Amino acid sequence: MVLFGVSVVLAAFAINAVDRANDITKYALNADVEQTMSDLVGTEFGEFIRNPSAPAVGLERTNGDPTGYIRVAINERTGVGYIFAIDLKDGEEFIVQGTAPDGEVIELARITAGNTPVVAQTFSVDVAIAGSLTYRAINTTGEIIWS
Repeated sequence: MVLFGVSVVLAAFAINAVDRANDITKYALNADVEQTMSDLVGTEFGEFIRNPSAPAVGLERTNGDPTGYIRVAINERTGVGYIFAIDLKDGEEFIVQGTAPDGEVIELARITAGNTPVVAQTFSVDVAIAGSLTYRAINTTGEIIWS
């Protein structure tokens, strides 16, 4: 009976150790990903994505193709924003636009997917419209390809 009790206690310690090891591994992987992203797109990116005043909006391809990932985030207090794209098609070119409530269309960035899986670019707009823009991306012929 004593051996059974000791076995249960040791099993509990082992489960706790495994959980802690998993938590440490997750932390290390997240830290590595954040460092890699900062290396690719700039050191201020990490600070930017943790800022609650900079909500991100995802864009999806209008043709339903799941390839790629685009997020547009803008700090509503400063008007400074980031466009972050990953896993785009090689050579893909598009223009990210923001549309203000009055209908004015503003070009935020021109993106060309190159030899890196991650593309990021900063932009800046007037603080008065920073929180009210809607986003889309058009190709070089003006067709909306992300919205």
